[in-house]
Amino acid sequence: SEVVGLANKGSVYIIEIKSSEGENTGQLKRYLININCEAQMEQLMEFMYNIESSAKLLRVEKYQISPKSRESSVARCSLVISKVALY
Repeated sequence: SEVVGLANKGSVYIIEIKSSEGENTGQLKRYLININCEAQMEQLMEFMYNIESSAKLLRVEKYQISPKSRESSVARCSLVISKVALY
């Protein structure tokens, strides 16, 4: 919900979102979120910055950005975001 809130705040349109459990290491549990989204390049950069700056221990693990179409100013982005939780 934190990621969706950051996307809405930054005018990033989420096309698809999938979550999965990552690995357990000791007292840490790592969750992965895969997101496909569209936005202006400035909005994508702000979205990624806000994810990295989040107090919820979110991190952009991987990303791939490409133009939506040849003449468009809108970019498509695939992100893998991780969240670490203590338990």
